[in-house]
Amino acid sequence: MKRQKSIFYVINNYNLSSKLISKPQFYFILLFSIFLLIPGCVTKTLFNLYDLPKPNGTYNIGTIQFDWINPNYQNLFSENIYDKRRIMVQFWFPGTSDESLEPSLYADNSIVIEALSNEYKIPPNLLKKAKNIKTNSYHNLKPIMLEGIFPLIIFSHGKGGYKSQNTVQFEELASNGYIVVSVDHSYDAMITVFSDGSIAPYVSDNPKKVGSQIEADKITNKKLLSRVSDIRYVLDKICNEPNYHPLFNLIDTSKVGMFGHSFGVTTTVLSAQTDNRIKVIAGLDGWFEPLSIEQLNRGLKIPFMHLGREKWRFNPTNYENMEQLSSSSPTSIIHYPIKRLQHFDFMDGTQLASTSIKIAIPHLSSYNKYKVKNLLNEMLLTYFNYELKSKFSDTTDKIAKRFKLITD
Repeated sequence: MKRQKSIFYVINNYNLSSKLISKPQFYFILLFSIFLLIPGCVTKTLFNLYDLPKPNGTYNIGTIQFDWINPNYQNLFSENIYDKRRIMVQFWFPGTSDESLEPSLYADNSIVIEALSNEYKIPPNLLKKAKNIKTNSYHNLKPIMLEGIFPLIIFSHGKGGYKSQNTVQFEELASNGYIVVSVDHSYDAMITVFSDGSIAPYVSDNPKKVGSQIEADKITNKKLLSRVSDIRYVLDKICNEPNYHPLFNLIDTSKVGMFGHSFGVTTTVLSAQTDNRIKVIAGLDGWFEPLSIEQLNRGLKIPFMHLGREKWRFNPTNYENMEQLSSSSPTSIIHYPIKRLQHFDFMDGTQLASTSIKIAIPHLSSYNKYKVKNLLNEMLLTYFNYELKSKFSDTTDKIAKRFKLITD
């Protein structure tokens, strides 16, 4: 019965009117799921999941997680008005060398893997090997003790995303002398697993599930307010409690950047508008529609680089909102449209899965993963180096010319 469930899961979750996946994709996934049930038909090559690619920087990479409660912000998704907002955060940082340590695993929790399967409509058998995926980061690695020299980069995931969803970019930045912190935005992450094993589930804001578009917009706004509170609390913790952890003493708090994916770009924009500690921001295939007219007209006073698809086919007003934000900003927003890529290509998925698996997943292309990695890594690193480290030898325009995927 458990094996059959994966087929019916795909059938029950397919909705042509939603336009999330095409008919050919649906039938491919269905046949793919049936194929998984036939013993002996699955080859190792066909269903490969790969370790993360090596970063190009010179620093070893340490990683650490914290379970934090924000005493100043109410948990808007709890019926108890006295509950406070609780989040999980993860840091990646330049570390010392310790050959006795093993690389950390990308997803070592079965709860997270199951949530991945459910959230992204991936047949469960495709993710069996996910527990074995290795990163290039090490738990228990000591930070390099060079006080206050590393800029801080904050990351915000998309709706239904997760804090480690762009580890490829985090490791590239950390290996090149940045400290990166990513937040699981509780109740808008696909699932948040706290240190005591308790969870915060994903709360849907799908109009069909919550009853109306008005109710959906209310939930989305609650999520956005909570997300921005998460970012502010993380910055407060780092700036106001430098002795909380030795890692905090490495951070140059005068050099703070931020980037996000999808709804995380909305979070990034609004955080930058309301917190002047953030000096520069970037976005990956941003979802701008949740921003209000007032927020769009407020514009941005700091640099903003956006990498995204050429068009948001089913959200035609999305880039109109980005243009409105740009026209309201005294500093121009640099937008690099990228052809052929899908929404999930701006996450780690395109690096982890074989081509056969990627074809079966909506919003993920089968384009060359090394070119995607190099494009995202080089553009982000060059941008933050220019803005936060005053490294002017390269510019994003120069880097963009090397990639045929980036259109004029």
